[in-house]
Amino acid sequence: MPSRSRSLAGKQRMLTQKMTKELLLVANGIDPGRNRAALEKTVALFDRTLKGLMSGDAQLGLPGTRDAKIRAQLDVVAGIWRQYKPVLDAVDTSDAGLNKAARLNLPLLREMNKAVKMFERSVKG
Repeated sequence: MPSRSRSLAGKQRMLTQKMTKELLLVANGIDPGRNRAALEKTVALFDRTLKGLMSGDAQLGLPGTRDAKIRAQLDVVAGIWRQYKPVLDAVDTSDAGLNKAARLNLPLLREMNKAVKMFERSVKG
């Protein structure tokens, strides 16, 4: 179901920003308990959806993709994600953690956006 893949891939872009916002809210002491819990859920959803876009996830309605170019782009996203996820999992609000988040957030968004555009083209073409 390519449109479901496209829809969830698009949602991934929003999740990249939501995770960073939640991390920054914790770092600034704004309802840290609630925002930690929200961050944990957002990280889990992003991670599960990324894996589902690649390999499929029946519960999410994702068949996975066999398109080599899309898979390669999702591998790029996964590479950035492997660097960013530990910061988010640890809710690392140290200067180093926040600097890493700042360095990785926009590349993650940018590369996920490329994947979304590829999914959109695959549905149209």
